[in-house]
Amino acid sequence: MNITPLRDQVPGVIYTFRALPRDEQGNVLDEDAVSVDLIVPPLNFTSLEVMAPKLSDLNKPLVEVQSLVCDALMAALRRNYRGVPRWLISDSMDARNFGDYLGAIMAVSKLKPKDGSAEGNGQAAPMPQQPSVN
Repeated sequence: MNITPLRDQVPGVIYTFRALPRDEQGNVLDEDAVSVDLIVPPLNFTSLEVMAPKLSDLNKPLVEVQSLVCDALMAALRRNYRGVPRWLISDSMDARNFGDYLGAIMAVSKLKPKDGSAEGNGQAAPMPQQPSVN
């Protein structure tokens, strides 16, 4: 796994993603779990156009909502990183933290579900340092 942060990162919420590594075919490798802190920024307008209607109606089967949240997190993380594998995001979600991840993407993107239930428990990321220009 080779996650590369972009030079100019968009501020957001820091979440720890933890999962067992997988190979390119999706098979779990016999290795220790990977744990990485990533800054989840807001969705950009293009992603919001596509995902906002879907994220605002969460009265769907859990599998559909889980896949949608994973898609939204992947779209947001692409703003700050290259090489984040989908398995890291989807395998990090479980019954305990699913609402936190959903809440993070909703809160940082200023979205509210119809029932108003999603609130994340992430830690606000500090503003990234901008390169000084002389």
